[in-house]
Amino acid sequence: MKESTIIVTCLAALAGALATACGDESNSESSVSCVEDGQCQPGCAADPDCPTGTGASGGTGGAQSGGTGGDSPTGGTGNAQGGGSGGASGGSGATGGSSASGGSSASGGSSGCTDAMTAPADSCTLGVNYDICEYRILNNQWGSMEGGVSIDQCIFVNADGTYGWNWNRSMTGQQNPNYPEVEFGINPWGQAEELWEVAESSTSALPIQLGDIDSATMTLGVDWSIGSNVGWNLAFEMWLVDGFPGDSGSTVNTECMAFFGWNNDYWPTSPVEGVSGSFNDGSNNYTLYQDTMWDWRYIQFRIANGPRTPPSLDITFNIKAYVDWLLSHGASPNLWLSRFEIGNEVYDGSSGQTTIRRLTYEVNGQTYASVPAL
Repeated sequence: MKESTIIVTCLAALAGALATACGDESNSESSVSCVEDGQCQPGCAADPDCPTGTGASGGTGGAQSGGTGGDSPTGGTGNAQGGGSGGASGGSGATGGSSASGGSSASGGSSGCTDAMTAPADSCTLGVNYDICEYRILNNQWGSMEGGVSIDQCIFVNADGTYGWNWNRSMTGQQNPNYPEVEFGINPWGQAEELWEVAESSTSALPIQLGDIDSATMTLGVDWSIGSNVGWNLAFEMWLVDGFPGDSGSTVNTECMAFFGWNNDYWPTSPVEGVSGSFNDGSNNYTLYQDTMWDWRYIQFRIANGPRTPPSLDITFNIKAYVDWLLSHGASPNLWLSRFEIGNEVYDGSSGQTTIRRLTYEVNGQTYASVPAL
């Protein structure tokens, strides 16, 4: 009996010690915070204190890789300052449409934008683009480069998240404009034939077929200056494609522009006569200045009572109103809309600077911001 009592007593003591040890370990574990600097830490996704919709740290690609771009885990944020074309305009990771800040945001209506690239940054090198969330800043010099001439044209990102470009185009002898810009989507060819082109969409929202667009809006806030009032505009652009951009057999169908600002005597100097050449987007009237067949259909609208002039512009543009006009004037609902753009077409002799302080697109109820600071 004494031996049994001793064994039972020892077992009870051992069980109590184990319970105390396990309790201490559990208490130690629970004292570790699953949230640091507003981010959910790895292995803590189920913790109720973790912010919803952000994922574990590391899943949103906060660290940028110093200019390589192509290996970023989230797409749209890895590319930054590396010179030349490597990673800045190519690379499949840096521009993918399934970024953690994309259209399937847990907030159910706003993508939110976290700037994961190093700022400030600037580059005048062809082949260097800057990706911010689901937007892409392009040093597009297509006009001057038709003659092999790279001009003084640079892109930049400021420390406060605003961004833009500046230019000083010399007399290159080339007739077509450059178009420093910010792109939302993919170029209509779906290829990367030029140094500033990327063969993947910057966003999960585009491309989209015209018939699938229920709503689309651009909200723009811009500051700009013009050094010489010749050969420039400030313009929105979108492209329509027969077939998904980049697919075999797909061709460009229509180039659609809307001017907000332009220089004196910008050609053509008068609107198109004798057609239903206007639409109202709920805020402003837009008048048709060109509807021309070149290699594809080219349509140019301009804001009524324009041009709007520097130093600043704040505007909301109802893209769906433009789409509705297109659908009522021959465009098929099966056409693919490849991208939205805002930029300056700049010709020989033009100089200036544009800074984007607010740019948000809304597509079918989902909003996509590009300026984290605002």
